[in-house]
Amino acid sequence: MQPVELSHEDFPHSTATTPGMRIVEAERGRLNVFVHLDVPFAVKSGRTLHLQIIQPSRDATFAAPADVFSARFPCIVFVQGSAWGEQALGASLAFWCRFAERGYTIAIVEYRPSSLAIFPAQVQDAKTAVRWLRARAETYSIDPDRIVMAGDSSGGHTALMVHATQHFDEFDDEPGQPLDLRAVIDFYAPTDLARLNDEPSTMDHSAADSPEGRLLGGISPLAAPELVAHANPSSWISPDRPLVPLLVIHGSKDRLIPFAQSVYHVEALRAAGQPVELVQVRDADHGIWPAMFNDRVADIVDDFIRRHTSPVAAGVEASAILAMADARPPTVVTGPLAGRGSAVRAILTRLPEWFADPAAVEQYVAVAEQGLCWLAGSPDEPDGFVALARHFPDSAEVVAVGVLPESHRRGIGRALIERVISWASTQGIRALFVRTLGPSDPDPGYASTRAFYQSVGFIPLEETTAYWGQDAPCLLSVRPLPPT
Repeated sequence: MQPVELSHEDFPHSTATTPGMRIVEAERGRLNVFVHLDVPFAVKSGRTLHLQIIQPSRDATFAAPADVFSARFPCIVFVQGSAWGEQALGASLAFWCRFAERGYTIAIVEYRPSSLAIFPAQVQDAKTAVRWLRARAETYSIDPDRIVMAGDSSGGHTALMVHATQHFDEFDDEPGQPLDLRAVIDFYAPTDLARLNDEPSTMDHSAADSPEGRLLGGISPLAAPELVAHANPSSWISPDRPLVPLLVIHGSKDRLIPFAQSVYHVEALRAAGQPVELVQVRDADHGIWPAMFNDRVADIVDDFIRRHTSPVAAGVEASAILAMADARPPTVVTGPLAGRGSAVRAILTRLPEWFADPAAVEQYVAVAEQGLCWLAGSPDEPDGFVALARHFPDSAEVVAVGVLPESHRRGIGRALIERVISWASTQGIRALFVRTLGPSDPDPGYASTRAFYQSVGFIPLEETTAYWGQDAPCLLSVRPLPPT
């Protein structure tokens, strides 16, 4: 049989079969990721520096060849931590490959180790990497208007220094060339090199041969206050020099870099009126481990980036938008409505991981029937809902939020909460509150639920067994509303 040039859609299914053969359907619409290993981006101090680039693509099974890499995505330039020594550039590769499936190009940056070049070489290298990527945005599917930087540990320190000195020639090998970062994310970075020993730690950070000492050239941080000030990101913060938004994430049991280091820097930024968010991960230690780098934290990072980067450019066709994980039409939310219990029941029965108790489901349905229910999407076949109960004139409870599994990660939950907040603010309501399964319960589904509520502004107040008993600890969280 001669070869025939046919499209995938026109190519016939095989008719070959054998007894007991199973047939499953191919999955459509997911993003693939293509990893470019050891891409050189600069030569400094006689050393070639590399990037590990994770590039999203459409599925070549169904997409035309010209469309596989045609989309443009936000880019995260990630600086891998290493105590400023040699980096294990593959340490976080699996996590970032999973994250890239959400619709991000990821570039993991190699910097010069402190044994080759002391501070601020690492900051200069990170800035060089951003500019190299910006110049090759089309090659790696990058939207140049949506580039952010992130880093962990010493890489987080590097990212913080870039954040605070984005426009300083002093920390730049390419002065005058803009970076134009839209946001920065820091994971458990040291921020005040002279105060690392002020809190419990398993490392002596004051020795000349400590990671901090080697960064400064083999000098104890306690003996070099001017060098330390130069290398502390807080030193470069000023109220009259606006900075891009920063997200700081740090474990409560970090044995190497005390959590207080993040508090120091966050308080300095707030004192200067700069935008910053702080997330403490309870029980997490130091490093690229699942306790920190997991879906719950990924949701927080994803939400932060989407809130602080520009939307997809106008003119993109709706079908192409839906094919991108980061570009979706706005969610239509209708409400408040009454008599929508059946629609709520239909959604809840699709979410057994969260709503397995039939009696509890009927309680939520009853609340939705009473008139404080909002629906996302079509009112007849909604993608999601939120139900509210108003116990007092000044407050209301978010009784339940549910989104169909196939509609997760489309911003529907956020759109529902934002609509409720907007309505509540016009009704004299001063606070919303919500009850969820508390963090002392290991259920991973509710860990994601708590992360969602925190991402939309709910503040955890108290975990108690008074509501649901010893086997179901309840976390009470509140969302203050601005006065009208």
